[in-house]
Amino acid sequence: MLRRVPFAPLSLFRKALRPTATSLALFPQQRFSSSAKNPKIDILGPDDDVHKVSKSPEGWRVYQSLYPSVLPEVEQHNSLCEFMFGRWDREPNHTAMIQHETKRQLTFAETRKMTEAAASVLYYGHNIRKGDVVCIALLNNIFYAPFTYGIMRLGAVVTTANAITTPETLCFQLEASNTKTIVSSRIFQKTMEDAAVMIKKSTGKAISVLYIEDFDRIADQASALPSSYTAMEEAKPDDVVFLPFSSGTTGTPKATQLTNKSLTANILQSNTPMNVTKEQTYLSILPFFHIYGFTIVMSVVLAENATQIIMSRYMAEEYLDNVKEHKVTHSFVAPPVVISLVNKLEAPGNEYDFSSMQVHCLRCRPAIGGCWTKNDKTLSHSQSRSRLGHDGNVTDLLHVP
Repeated sequence: MLRRVPFAPLSLFRKALRPTATSLALFPQQRFSSSAKNPKIDILGPDDDVHKVSKSPEGWRVYQSLYPSVLPEVEQHNSLCEFMFGRWDREPNHTAMIQHETKRQLTFAETRKMTEAAASVLYYGHNIRKGDVVCIALLNNIFYAPFTYGIMRLGAVVTTANAITTPETLCFQLEASNTKTIVSSRIFQKTMEDAAVMIKKSTGKAISVLYIEDFDRIADQASALPSSYTAMEEAKPDDVVFLPFSSGTTGTPKATQLTNKSLTANILQSNTPMNVTKEQTYLSILPFFHIYGFTIVMSVVLAENATQIIMSRYMAEEYLDNVKEHKVTHSFVAPPVVISLVNKLEAPGNEYDFSSMQVHCLRCRPAIGGCWTKNDKTLSHSQSRSRLGHDGNVTDLLHVP
């Protein structure tokens, strides 16, 4: 018998986290030099002050970023889905996503249309309603965002899982989150169906599975959502909309409750140092099922109307081909990726063109094994940054060279 893991109520976290700054930024970082709508941002040196310290009424020490607060804009939105729709509507004809493997492209208008279609398919075909939980178990692809926000469009809750997992591990997450439907690919059909059978035996509950290979055919026949269904319009800032699972330090995976407000704030907050613009092109390889890939890599880039090339799996040669073909300017990577790229670029007879890359952001733990030494030598024309501390919580905790 699988044991359901209870979620702690949000009220317990609010009191504990009240004094915490929205972003604790440590050297080097960037600072606004004006209060204009598009302020100039300067790089801070290691000796510059990058935060201010104050005390809460309870006497707790509070670290606050020097960046302007994002709260005024956050408080204009009750729903993360509504926030994203508004951002996409600014550039309807601009390319939002390109799938590397299939070359399929979506503009922002098409992304919104697919999101509405995903919501309709789940509403009519799987009876998804406000408060239901839908698990996305996919590799990175252009369906990921439309299904994510399509689920939220219904007022339902998203939980994401590594598609390359075991039925037992997936079953634990499905039961703990009380998942009603899984969105996956037929590549992983056996794992999904085995996990669904295990849930049926354990709880007596049937879980349906929607495969993206069938989506276009089903979506063509789906009706629009009824006008009487107003879950998105009735959404509240504190509604839980995302349950990312992480094992943390030890033990079995645990869910973090993320709300409309927390995710909207983090998207706006994260773009302050990132300065994403529609003229930039991102190459996305970090997994969208993880909170970092979900928020920073997928959602921030979509919210700021930049184009992203999405790779379902990383291969150094294909990565470098994409950089050349699409004139990629930015990418978030992990230490093994940096090492593999440097080795390719240093190989005799290398003909890869990496000159368009402006910023390579290294995700995860500090670089090891001379990673940065090789990176700085070979990729010296681009800025290289390392970002740490992004796990179950969605706030940036550390930003170092």
